[in-house]
Amino acid sequence: MTVNPDFSQVEVDQQITNLDRFEIFFPERRQFFLENADLFGGFGDETLRPFFSRRIGVARDASTGQNVQNPIYTGARLSGRLDNNWRVGLLSMQTARDLDIGQASINYTVGVAQRKLFARSNLGLIAVNKQVFPDAKLENPAYNHNRVLGLEYNLASSDNKWNGKFFHHRSFTPDLSGKNGVTSANVFYNNLKYDFKLTLQDVGANYNPEVGFARRRDFQRAAGILHWKFYPKAGPLQGHGPGFEFEVLGNQQYGLTDWGLNALYSFRFRSSTLLDFRLRRDFVYLFAAFDPTNSGATPLPQGSSYTNNLFRFNLLSDARKLVYVELSGRFGQYFNGSRQQFGGRDQLPHEHLWHSGPQF
Repeated sequence: MTVNPDFSQVEVDQQITNLDRFEIFFPERRQFFLENADLFGGFGDETLRPFFSRRIGVARDASTGQNVQNPIYTGARLSGRLDNNWRVGLLSMQTARDLDIGQASINYTVGVAQRKLFARSNLGLIAVNKQVFPDAKLENPAYNHNRVLGLEYNLASSDNKWNGKFFHHRSFTPDLSGKNGVTSANVFYNNLKYDFKLTLQDVGANYNPEVGFARRRDFQRAAGILHWKFYPKAGPLQGHGPGFEFEVLGNQQYGLTDWGLNALYSFRFRSSTLLDFRLRRDFVYLFAAFDPTNSGATPLPQGSSYTNNLFRFNLLSDARKLVYVELSGRFGQYFNGSRQQFGGRDQLPHEHLWHSGPQF
């Protein structure tokens, strides 16, 4: 349980320049939400989450359009195992009202249950409820709610060759009906010679997980990955091989809106250092005006489209050592200009970060 927490000792987020059209995901850092976090936050995938605890404790100031801190009155969490087959969790938080920005007190409640199936698979159920409390001191209070129900099956074979996730989530919001669900299926197969992954998704235009995370809505997506693996008998290389990746997005209104193709080659050294290079070709159709520089410049017009070529690399040295280095870079075209980005991190007893921002 927690009462009036201030989270004053929480580590700050890494500063990131967002050049994308959509919201960036920042992981939860508050200790109260981190214990058994996979039980609550493991539903969905990296771009579609029915519950995202960082939505709790944040409100929007309608006069400025900015997010502001919303204090938490109290909260309680119960989570853990009932036995070897069942995991359950219940979380409820009550945030403070803020008369200055017209914010009523809100209750956030999420309940989850997970049942182990077969050797390593499981079936999960999640229910999320955001309830706005009526407040007579607010002139125009928003007396409404937002709810999400979700069912998921996580596949993991006993030999670890087959893995996957299949889920369906549905949101319930006043004045938003129809096309309010998301269905996703992905399957991954891995053996010594190759691995592949296939993902199919359908996200409705009215899917609205207010206590979750959805980078975009109203799209159908197909993505695939195929990698080959070779193992030298001697030398510094433990393994290497080429790969191919694709991603296609679209919807009924605009047709094809995005696609991307990657040709890559990856290396794994016996020292555990990882290195990969990739050539990528992208297509983007702008269904809304967009300024990639985020500087107030004249935005790129709605209805325009862009095909870009770029080069990317990633390097991760031996992470088992006390000091290791992570480097990444992206160089090439970006919309109607160019983008050069270089970033890295050296992991020390006290982490140090450096970053060279993108240029146009």
